[in-house]
Amino acid sequence: MSTEKYKLFDDLLSGVVVIDNNQSIVYFNQAFLVLIQSSPRVLKNTKQFSELFDKKEVITKVFEGAQKNTTGISEESILFTTQGYGPITVVIKAIKEEDNIILSFNDLTVERNLYDKYKIQLEEIKKTHEKILQTDKLATLGELSAGISHEINNPLTVAYGYAQNIEWELKENASLNKEEVITSINRVTTSLEKISSIINNMKSYVRTNDDHRQFCDLQKVTKGACELTHTGSRKDLIKMEINEIDEPLIIQANPVELEQVIVNLLKNSFDALLDNQVKNPSVTISFTKADHFVGFSITDNGPGIDSSIGDNVFQPFFTTKDIGKGSGLGLSISKRLIEKHQGTLTFENQKQGVCFSIQLPTMEMSSMITSGGFGPEIGEGDQKKILIVDNDPAVLNELDEMLQAAGYSVVGSTGGDDALHILIQTEIDLVITDLAMPKFSGSELAQKIRALEEDIPIIYLSGALNGKETFQKDKETLNISTFITKPFNNSQVLEAISKVLGASNE
Repeated sequence: MSTEKYKLFDDLLSGVVVIDNNQSIVYFNQAFLVLIQSSPRVLKNTKQFSELFDKKEVITKVFEGAQKNTTGISEESILFTTQGYGPITVVIKAIKEEDNIILSFNDLTVERNLYDKYKIQLEEIKKTHEKILQTDKLATLGELSAGISHEINNPLTVAYGYAQNIEWELKENASLNKEEVITSINRVTTSLEKISSIINNMKSYVRTNDDHRQFCDLQKVTKGACELTHTGSRKDLIKMEINEIDEPLIIQANPVELEQVIVNLLKNSFDALLDNQVKNPSVTISFTKADHFVGFSITDNGPGIDSSIGDNVFQPFFTTKDIGKGSGLGLSISKRLIEKHQGTLTFENQKQGVCFSIQLPTMEMSSMITSGGFGPEIGEGDQKKILIVDNDPAVLNELDEMLQAAGYSVVGSTGGDDALHILIQTEIDLVITDLAMPKFSGSELAQKIRALEEDIPIIYLSGALNGKETFQKDKETLNISTFITKPFNNSQVLEAISKVLGASNE
C-alpha cells in the first residue's frame, strides 16, 4: 500500500501513526519514534499497534471511536511502552481516512512533569508557611504565658477558697447555712468557667489551621483575642476600651487566622506602650460597617511608627525589638492572612500613637466571592444557587456545610436589606429565610421579594411557636413553598429543597 500521501506528516513535531482496520501499522513519522524511544524495525515487526503499549485499552477505545464516528479522542493518559520506556503523557486523536485510521499523539509529558514538580513544590511551600504560622503562634503564646498564668491563678485561688468554705460548712457548722453553701458553689462555678474560657481561647489559638472558613462574629473573635492578650501586668497597667456596635458583624472567615492577626496587633501595641514607658497607656478597639465592608481598628497612645521605617513594617523579619524579643514575622503574617480574606491591613500615625486598621468584606460579599463572583453565574454549570438568610452564625454554618456537601452553591446573609441587595445583583434559585430577624422579619422579606416581581421559591425556617401559623398565612398570598421547623435534620432540609427546586423546574 502506498504511503506517499502521508509524507506530509514527516516534518511534524507531533507523533503520527497510520494504521489499517486490523491495527497493522501503515505509516509512522520520526516524531513518533522519538516519542516512544523506539526503532523502525520494532514498529515494522509489530502485528497490532496497541501491542506497543501497556494500556492497550486506551488505543483500542480511540481506534473504535474513529471507526464508528470518523473521529475519536482519548483522555489524558500515562503510558509505558512494552519495551519499558515511559512514562509518557499523551492525548491521542484519531481520524478515519478511507480504510485507515490516522492517530496523532499530543505529547504532554514535559508539561505534566513540570506540573507535578510545581505541585509538589507548592505543597512544600504551603507546609512551610503553615509551620511558620504555627511557630509564630507558639512564640506569641510563650510571651503571653506569664499573663495567662496570672489570669488562671486568680480564679483558681477564688475557687479554692470557696471550696474550703463549703467543706467547713459541711463538716464543722452544725447549723448548715444552705444559702452560704449555694453562694460558695456559684462562686466556684463562676471561677471554673473563667478558667475554662481562658484555656479554650488558648486551645483555639494554637490549633493548626485547616483553611476552613465559616460565618463568625468579628466582635466575638476580637473579644476572644483580647481575653488572651490583655492579661497579667498588661491588664493592670494598660487601659483597654472596646467600642462595640449594636448589630453583630458577621463575616465569612477563618476565625483561627483572624484571631492570630488580632493577637499580633494587640501584642505589638502593648509592647510599644510598656517598652517606651508611656504615661497612662491605653488601647482602643473600634468597629465599623459601611457598604460591603466591615472594619475594626486598634489605636494606642504610644510613640507611633517612625516615618523612616514605615515602608518596612510589613516586610518579613523586620523588627525594631532587641534580638531574641521578636521574630519580625507578626505583621508580615498578619497582612498576608488579611489579604487572603480579600481584606486590607494598613496603619496610620495619630497625633499620639498609631492606628492599625483592618477592612474585610461583609459575609454577603465574601460568600458571593467564594461562591464564584457577581452576576448570574455564581457556581458552575447547573449548580443551584441558594440564598440563606439567618442572623445566627451557627445556623448559617450548619446549612452552608450541609448544602455545599450536597452540591449546592451557597450565599449567606444576616438580614433582609443585604439579602435584597444580593437578589437584585445576582441570579438566585432559592431563598431560605428565618422568620425572626432584626429590622424586618422573614415574612416582610418575602413581601419585599414579591414586590420586586421575583418568583423565586421561598422556604420559611423557624423555631418560633407562631412560625407555622405565619407560613399558613403567607403560603397563598406570597407563594411560600414550604416550612422547615428548627431544630431540623439534614435529610429534612435536603428533601424539602429537592422538592421545591424540582417543582420550580416543571
